[in-house]
Amino acid sequence: MPSEFTTDDLAVRDAARRFRREAVDPMEPHVREWVDDHDARFPWEVVEEGSRRGLRTLAVPREHGGGGATVLQLSLAVEEIAAGDMGTAVIFDQTWKISHMIAQLATEEQQQWLWPRFVADDRFLLAIAVAEVEHSTDVAMSRLLQEVDGRPVALDTRAVQDGNSWVLDGSKMMPSLASTAALLVVMAQTEPDRGIHDGCSYFLVPRDTPGLRVTRVWDKISQRLADNAGLAFDSCRIPTGNLLGRRGEARTHPTTSGGNVEAAATTLGSARSAYEDALVYARERIQGGRPIIEHQAVGLMLAQMATELEGARSLVWRAARALDAGDTTTPLQFMAKWQAAEVAVRVCLQAMEVFGGKAILRETPVQKHLRDCLSFLHSDGTQQSRLALIQHRLISDPTSLAPYP
Repeated sequence: MPSEFTTDDLAVRDAARRFRREAVDPMEPHVREWVDDHDARFPWEVVEEGSRRGLRTLAVPREHGGGGATVLQLSLAVEEIAAGDMGTAVIFDQTWKISHMIAQLATEEQQQWLWPRFVADDRFLLAIAVAEVEHSTDVAMSRLLQEVDGRPVALDTRAVQDGNSWVLDGSKMMPSLASTAALLVVMAQTEPDRGIHDGCSYFLVPRDTPGLRVTRVWDKISQRLADNAGLAFDSCRIPTGNLLGRRGEARTHPTTSGGNVEAAATTLGSARSAYEDALVYARERIQGGRPIIEHQAVGLMLAQMATELEGARSLVWRAARALDAGDTTTPLQFMAKWQAAEVAVRVCLQAMEVFGGKAILRETPVQKHLRDCLSFLHSDGTQQSRLALIQHRLISDPTSLAPYP
């Protein structure tokens, strides 16, 4: 629906679409993902090509050499890339989301230090380390746990100020890009007598900081071209100037970084490919003397898939526009992520049905799309936590979810 978008919106979408067709699709991600060695599997050549095209720096402010993209534009772009490979899309989108976050929270001095290095290095990726073995949904639900249920749960990763330094100790479970990013944003407990919601702070931690180490790179069935790794911080010392945002306010900073919205667009990209592949197959596969799309059992599944994708995508766009308008608390972002993840898995399962027995073959990409989409039932917040946040809004501010005028 081009009339809904600006010329810039469409330019970003089209650039991402060309990149996917010319750089992502040719590497055959459904084959590449089964390379055993992680370092050989990681698509650095695709990252570098994306950098040359200005995609890696899309979310960097224009005044610092980036694209200054909106959440809507990033959502359009990440859906296109994910249609080729979700892991590659996650590599770019993690970097975009954290770029947006840094742009909103960093001091001018921090931005002057970071952006020239980031823009100049084609392999400069960003990661955010929040979840821990014992605390993952606790972080997403920190406000409800503390303010509603009276449970001030704290993180195990701690940061203690020591003169002109912060010293970090603890571990993180499996952040995306944890073993490949040049810079990590790390959440740590800085106020020991408070909970996560008002006692944690963000820190900028360069990859080469002494005391930071990768404990393991996880082997996964989803997003295999992107890495998830465990991290340990052993008396990891960083300058006091690496505090990102205000102390103790990591969970209360009002940012419009579109994490949930872009996650929703990512999973829809993979599901869209599953649907498109199934549609082509159903038009070509002959059974009973005619293409199987003409058999009602198959045709109705495809009709449902197309309808659900269209509805979820519209919600993603609406949520993105709300964030771009400065609405930092819109429940639409949670709705979009929940709906998109549910739709994506259903669409992929139905696409598997269309392909029949061939669907489970590794050479048939539809099985990869299903495995990838399963990850977003928990990535960027569990489905149940998204619904709980919407439920709380219904209780505390029901007018915020009134029918659209």
